[in-house]
Amino acid sequence: MGDTKFGDNSWKNDKGVVARQGVDALFAGKDVVVGGDRATKRKALLNRFLPERVKAERHARGARPTS
Repeated sequence: MGDTKFGDNSWKNDKGVVARQGVDALFAGKDVVVGGDRATKRKALLNRFLPERVKAERHARGARPTS
């Protein structure tokens, strides 16, 4: 995975921020939370409305080796 988009950690959200958002949601009684920045939350919302085929194609593109 190191030579795929998913192996490169530079674009991922800060683990501490995501963990804090999860803990805060837990103590607030929320059973669903999307941790991360606005772009991540926007993408999660969009994914709720996209067909599975489209999501699978996007994932396949990102999982291909870059070299």
